[in-house]
Amino acid sequence: MGGVRYEIINEASTVWCEIIKDEDSIVTSRGRRQAYTYIWNKIGEQLCQHFGNGMKFVTQNSPIPVNHFILLLDHSGSMNGSIFKQISRLLIPSSMTTTTTSDSHQIDLSPWEHLLKAVREFIRIRIQKVCHTDQMTIIVFGNSATRIYNREKLNHIDMDRLNIPMSMCGQGTNFSVAFAKLIETLNEIKNDSTCNSLRQTIIFLTDREPQVYPTSELERLSTDYKSMITHFWIMGLGNYNKKVLQQINEKMQGKLTDIEKPEDLIEAYAEIADSCDTNLS
Repeated sequence: MGGVRYEIINEASTVWCEIIKDEDSIVTSRGRRQAYTYIWNKIGEQLCQHFGNGMKFVTQNSPIPVNHFILLLDHSGSMNGSIFKQISRLLIPSSMTTTTTSDSHQIDLSPWEHLLKAVREFIRIRIQKVCHTDQMTIIVFGNSATRIYNREKLNHIDMDRLNIPMSMCGQGTNFSVAFAKLIETLNEIKNDSTCNSLRQTIIFLTDREPQVYPTSELERLSTDYKSMITHFWIMGLGNYNKKVLQQINEKMQGKLTDIEKPEDLIEAYAEIADSCDTNLS
């Protein structure tokens, strides 16, 4: 480091930057003790200009963006029922049902069980991509909404906690309570300075239409909290109300994904998990 010498032996310092800590002290030519950041403040801007590779001179690094996935999962009666199983059996003639034991098990799963498998795969992919800073919030809704996990590290999420009884949220489909819980979550983040690095990706899934259209909640999300949302995914499963979800999608400027059957949930969630990274705008 040019112009830097050891105080006692008067030799130029050959210590490389990786060894120097910000809190290590130096003595300036005027005899004042400073931290090594003193050197960077003196020559850092010149170095950035010299290399000319787009490096921006700063005296304090901005926090690295952290992915925060907020999952809103429909836990209504239809998601936990056997309607998809009945439809599959009606569409597939008995003469063609030469399925293996594994295939038979897939048909017997409820849409909710398929959804849990999809969320588990989502988490596996993110961990495999070495996205150790990722956080996840999981909101489950029916007539009411409950938050199972709140800004939790992915490797701390126990999927068994999502096997909740129908009585917890009820059998109905209430979008308003789901988005109200989302607003509550975003408001907590907004008022917590330690969460400034979070970049929210919302993934909303339903298989039905709402009891009441969530007008006021969407208005708040699209105005007061719009800047906090990096991506907004809306996923419709099976026989959902396409017009309603398209309306929500337009309001939130999101991306609508059509999922024909529960078995396709894993692929849909895997695509999102694979496409998101920390290089977020």
